[in-house]
Amino acid sequence: MSGKRLILAVDIGTSGARGLLFDERAEVIGQTRQPYSTLYPRPGWSEQDAEAVTQGVIEALREMVVRAAEANNRIEAVVLSAQMYSILAVDAHGQPLTHSLTWGDMRAAATADRLRGQASFMLAGRTGCPTQAIYPVSKIRWLVDDGGLPVRVKFVSIKDYVVFRLTGRWLADWSTASASGLLDIRRYDWDDEAVELAGVSRQSLPDLASPREALRGWQPDIREGVGITDNVPLILGAGDAPLANIGVGATSPGTLAINLGTSAAVRALISQPETDPAGRLWTYIADVDRWVIGGIIGAGGVVYEWLLNELLSGTGERSADEIFREADRLARQVPAGADDLLFVPYFAGEQSPGWNATAKGMIYGLTLRHHSGHLIRAAIEGLVFALTRVVRLIEKLRAAPTTAGYITGGLAASDVALHTLADSLSVPVVKPESAESSARGAAILGWLALGAARSDAEFARTEAQIVPDSSLQSLYQARYDAFCELNQRIQTLSGSQE
Repeated sequence: MSGKRLILAVDIGTSGARGLLFDERAEVIGQTRQPYSTLYPRPGWSEQDAEAVTQGVIEALREMVVRAAEANNRIEAVVLSAQMYSILAVDAHGQPLTHSLTWGDMRAAATADRLRGQASFMLAGRTGCPTQAIYPVSKIRWLVDDGGLPVRVKFVSIKDYVVFRLTGRWLADWSTASASGLLDIRRYDWDDEAVELAGVSRQSLPDLASPREALRGWQPDIREGVGITDNVPLILGAGDAPLANIGVGATSPGTLAINLGTSAAVRALISQPETDPAGRLWTYIADVDRWVIGGIIGAGGVVYEWLLNELLSGTGERSADEIFREADRLARQVPAGADDLLFVPYFAGEQSPGWNATAKGMIYGLTLRHHSGHLIRAAIEGLVFALTRVVRLIEKLRAAPTTAGYITGGLAASDVALHTLADSLSVPVVKPESAESSARGAAILGWLALGAARSDAEFARTEAQIVPDSSLQSLYQARYDAFCELNQRIQTLSGSQE
């Protein structure tokens, strides 16, 4: 008796590779995680060993292939989801010449400033990416200017490198490439001006293909070591952020995917490649004829974890989960508005919408009546207000209101955070049943690529919503206005406003 038909989604994350088996409803039936390290050799640098990442992917593949076979299930395809903004240099034989620079690597900040002055006004409109240090266009130029690389060198994302190791082909999907600052997001091709700014040629970059491209033919060592057959295709997949919108169901007009993870971001799926002429937001390719517009505020959960560690880590032998639950308990004791306390969360600079690497954070309004619960509540509200700045820009550019927010990330476990989002944005908030949003999006993309489904609407779920408290709308609007005014004054006073 034959078993289930499955998609094996592999998510190449920042902290590890995850392999997940999804059924025909895109529900998880098995998963594994293979961790790897991030290196911080200098302040502002963030790197990963490309081969260590690849070995994590291979081991995740192997374990899930074995598990599917043991259950007599059949893997129809492998699909990739991957971290965005990474870049590394490889030689003519595909050997890494550098580590993979991650999204958190800011070494190219000065380079980005210089390129911004050289770029035409139309460049960001074509690529969807403002000229900032996070993007590979600036990182590549830094690597080129730093010297030490051979004449014949190729610059690829960590996902491109993994695809090469699995199949022997240099191929970048449109989605991951669209977060490089090098791709014309309307023409699905490398942008000549951006390539020139990076100091390279088209021959230094991988070929391009649709996220639904199906590759057949595994490298012999992969086929034998993993136990996979050539009749199982590798579908290129896409970047983890756009896939998260598909995975959680934030695909209809007015819906947003809001990530409250280590970094915090907001994204809207759109059917036309709309861009922000002021460069405050980015636009990436999500899939065939679909894009996402949004912004990342930078450090999100990192700032919250910092605060909890400072306030609660010395209060006994408790796990991180216990500390998190205690923080939520304390925050629930404080009324909305945190008794006039304001928390500006730009402790590690700001990305969207101000793109200000020297931005500062602040806890404002402290009095002797405030306690740890106030600080925690204010921190949650501050992160929500920072995200609200991005939400309001998306609404203004699209001339359409938000109708619902789908929440992912570690802070989605906070009941206070979920209700604060709903009440502050004045829209229903959905916490998806599965936390595997990007991998689930990859699985849905896989079924679409195979022709087993016609639309991702076929994978929609009925999930509970948190309805906003209308009585708090005016309070949160006033607190949001105060937050924006305070942030402007902080950055002006510190001399960090651009």
